[in-house]
Amino acid sequence: MLMIKSMRISFNRLIALCGCISLLLCGTSALAEEAEPTAAAAVTAQEAMAAYEAVLLDDQPYVQTGDGVGETAFSAQPVLWYGYELGGAYTFSRFCVTDLDADGLPEIILDLPDAEGYTFGYELLRYEAGTVYGFAFGLRGMEEITREGDIATSDGAADNGWYTLRFAADRFEYVETCRMQSTGDTEQYFIGDDEVTREEYLAYDEQIRAKARPVWLEFAEDNVRFVAAQFTRP
Repeated sequence: MLMIKSMRISFNRLIALCGCISLLLCGTSALAEEAEPTAAAAVTAQEAMAAYEAVLLDDQPYVQTGDGVGETAFSAQPVLWYGYELGGAYTFSRFCVTDLDADGLPEIILDLPDAEGYTFGYELLRYEAGTVYGFAFGLRGMEEITREGDIATSDGAADNGWYTLRFAADRFEYVETCRMQSTGDTEQYFIGDDEVTREEYLAYDEQIRAKARPVWLEFAEDNVRFVAAQFTRP
C-alpha cells in the first residue's frame, strides 16, 4: 500500500496533471465512441476506476491471472510477482490509463522497473463484472503501446511486430496485426495473414508508430486518486 503524501499537489503540478488527464480522457473518449458504448458502459467506466483505486490504494483484493497467485492484495513492492521471486526489491514507478480493446472501459497499466530503473515488466489491471483481474507482461511483450490499443512485441531486431488484445474475465488472446520474422538469412513480412514486401511492412509499421501514446504518471497515491476522480465528474 502506498504511503499517503503529506504535501498537497503544487499549482504547477496540478496544471501539468490536468493537461495529462485532458489528453488521457480525450483518448479514452475517442476509443469509446468507436466502440459505441451504452449509457450503462459509461457508468461501468466509473465503477472500473473506483475498483482500480480500491485495489491500488485501499487493500481491496484482485485476481492475478496466469502464473499469479489468484486472489491477493496489491503490493507496490511485490515479493512474489506472477512466478517471479522479487523479494520486494522492485517498486512500481508509473501508470497509465488505456482502453486496449476499445470497449469503452478503461484499463490500468503499471510499470515495474528493476533495481537499476529499467522496466522489468508491466501489470495490466482490467475490470469486469465486479472483479479486477491482473495480467503480467514482460518488457518484450509490451515494448510500446498506442492509445488505439496497438502493442509492440519483439524477440530481436528481425523478429518483431504489433498485436492487439481481446479479454474475457481472467483470459485474453493476442490478435496479430503485423510481424516480421527471420529464419537464418531469410526475412518474411506479414500484415495480418498476408505476406508483404519489406517496404510495405516498414511503411505500415511507421503508421502505427506515429499514433498517439498514453500519458504516463508517477505511481503515487495523489495521482491515482486524482485520475480516478476525473471519471466520477458529471
